[in-house]
Amino acid sequence: MRRSEPHDQYYFERRSDLVAGVVRPPAIDLANPDLLTAHVQAEWLAACVKPLEAAIPANLELIEGLPLSPELAAAASEASADETACRRAIAVVRAAVDDLALAAEGLGTVEMFVERLWLEAAGAFNEAFDRWRKLRESTQEELEAAQEIVRRMGLSQEQRAEAGARQHRANKQLELLDSGRASSGSDFYSYRYLATEGFLPGYNFPRLPLYAFVDAEKGSTVLQRPRFLAIAEFGPNSLVYHEGKAYRCNRAKLPAGTRDQEGNLATRTLTCCTECGAGHDGETQERCAVCASPLTSEGRLSKLYRIENVEAVPGARITANDEDRQRRGFDVRTIFTWPDGGQKELVLGDGEGAIVTLRYGPQTVLARANLGLRRRKAQEITGFDIDTLTGRWLKNEAAGEEEGADPKSARRQSIVPMVEDTKNALLVQFSPSLGFGPVQMATLQHAFVRAIETVHVLETGELLGEPLPTRDNRKAILLYEASEGGAGVLKRLMTGSDSWRTLASTALDLLHLERDDDGALHDSDNACVEGCYRCLLSYYNQPDHELIERSDGQVQSLLDRLTRCEVMRGEAQPRVARAGWRRWRSGALRLPPLNPSQGAPIHCAGRI
Repeated sequence: MRRSEPHDQYYFERRSDLVAGVVRPPAIDLANPDLLTAHVQAEWLAACVKPLEAAIPANLELIEGLPLSPELAAAASEASADETACRRAIAVVRAAVDDLALAAEGLGTVEMFVERLWLEAAGAFNEAFDRWRKLRESTQEELEAAQEIVRRMGLSQEQRAEAGARQHRANKQLELLDSGRASSGSDFYSYRYLATEGFLPGYNFPRLPLYAFVDAEKGSTVLQRPRFLAIAEFGPNSLVYHEGKAYRCNRAKLPAGTRDQEGNLATRTLTCCTECGAGHDGETQERCAVCASPLTSEGRLSKLYRIENVEAVPGARITANDEDRQRRGFDVRTIFTWPDGGQKELVLGDGEGAIVTLRYGPQTVLARANLGLRRRKAQEITGFDIDTLTGRWLKNEAAGEEEGADPKSARRQSIVPMVEDTKNALLVQFSPSLGFGPVQMATLQHAFVRAIETVHVLETGELLGEPLPTRDNRKAILLYEASEGGAGVLKRLMTGSDSWRTLASTALDLLHLERDDDGALHDSDNACVEGCYRCLLSYYNQPDHELIERSDGQVQSLLDRLTRCEVMRGEAQPRVARAGWRRWRSGALRLPPLNPSQGAPIHCAGRI
């Protein structure tokens, strides 16, 4: 049995908790809009009389624009008009949540929510294939461009070989995109693809993943990674290992229609708050929409370009020393944007004054931008150079790029790769009078994450934290639910001061602290020095290990004050009673089938 995980270490120290007490219910937010939408759409798809074909092209009409096939489009229209199936979907949603729970999320009543989704399901179903359409269109463009080069006269042997390799890669990728087999676990099997796109429930697959097309010796394949992980793992010219071989991510697949008339890629600019890290699209906005701090040019991020898919080619065989020399640590920055009107605020304090301001945003838009290599020579230079014709990452000595050679005909443009997703998020800002530095902010960030995991029985990685606005300038902490559908624990932390008192007490216990008869804190008998894998250290927070100090007096004092905190400002959100919660815990609630052709419903027993 592994003894290195913090979750395991906690229960090894508290063996009685493994077998004693009340079994806590699994944590999942049944009122999560994305989760409910996917299940309603699964009911809608089950109402379609025509089952989906395994391969995606078989469901489309092979003409310009690749619309749905006439038979599938007709079946979709009939499903949208099926009132009996719609009422069945309403009953399924009502079994999990009631009108009060949906109203608290700003979604209206159950009937309104489901009927709106039912009418929009046909359009959402068609739009779910858009990423596949763009992938195929860009791959077809790549093939045609390579064929045109091959037909030219006077090419050198090197140019002809490069064009031939591009043509071969494009053909292999088209073969992958056009084939879909349920038995082999194809990434483009129709039902699996719809699950990864979020149209159907797909707890076993990463939602909206980033694809890496790998040109392997045994045939091309596709690797999937959650996009927040892939922005670094599939970063420019980084090494990826697959089936014992190394591959280099040397290209980004550029969607068709993303270039302007001059052939440049269309990029975005965000102005980030230098206090809380919130991003703003408007260049003329003067104050932060979250904390009202002034927005300055210091927080402006330009050249942002959304990356969705990459290509990887076999890398040269290198020794362990060479690999360590080429190891790429990326400077990845997290940015968030609140949903309109969805922000909730809560200020906690005690007799000495305000302690912490909490701001919760359901369905917060999170973006992660890869600013460049950490070891780049000039930190003010951000981004990577890319060939806008082929998507190939180019050499940039100013940014620290040293390997490789660029093609002579490359059209160079500097971009900052980024990805986006929506998550439930909680912004934690401490009172400026506390004067916390990097040590206190890093220690409190991981203390809160560990305490929430312990109190709400979450696995490591289901809840993540990020320092804001940057890792080098820690002024706030952003907590977000990384698991599919969300656990709903951050929303519960907005119910009042009681939850934070419990959280602070658990954090003190995790930090090896005990109280004497007078109520003063002191180290327990088996306390560590600054941090260990029994308290705050874990695999996930290795970059912060040097900053974590569980014995810091300011950290202990703040947690001690939180054990006696009260609500000073903001309305505590009431706990919403959800119909069917006990039925779901006991496993009696049945949710819609994931694969309508199989007809087997998903039976929810325990953690989904």
